[in-house]
Amino acid sequence: MPTAADSDVIEGGMSEEKIERNVLREVDKLFPGFSDTLLFSRVYRWEHGAVQLPPGALAGQAAARETIEKEFRDIFFAGDGFNVAGLEVSHNTGIRAAEKILEAVSRRG
Repeated sequence: MPTAADSDVIEGGMSEEKIERNVLREVDKLFPGFSDTLLFSRVYRWEHGAVQLPPGALAGQAAARETIEKEFRDIFFAGDGFNVAGLEVSHNTGIRAAEKILEAVSRRG
């Protein structure tokens, strides 16, 4: 649920410098010293943020993908329809689908 601070960021009420400080403080918790190596930053303000999946959504997607792969052995999925969206996921699932196609073709020989 958005807070008053979130509203400040979205509506432009928080300065870019303050946003950068807040973000770097959080990143430094995960990667100590990161902020010391930062060369530059830029704040983008978007009206809508990234999709936030509800709890259990990824497990449901994985179960659906597994069921489809078991039941329909000649259907191969590539892209992010059953995963979190992203270029890396699309690339990796494309490679996985291609490998499964090659395996299926070689079995039928």
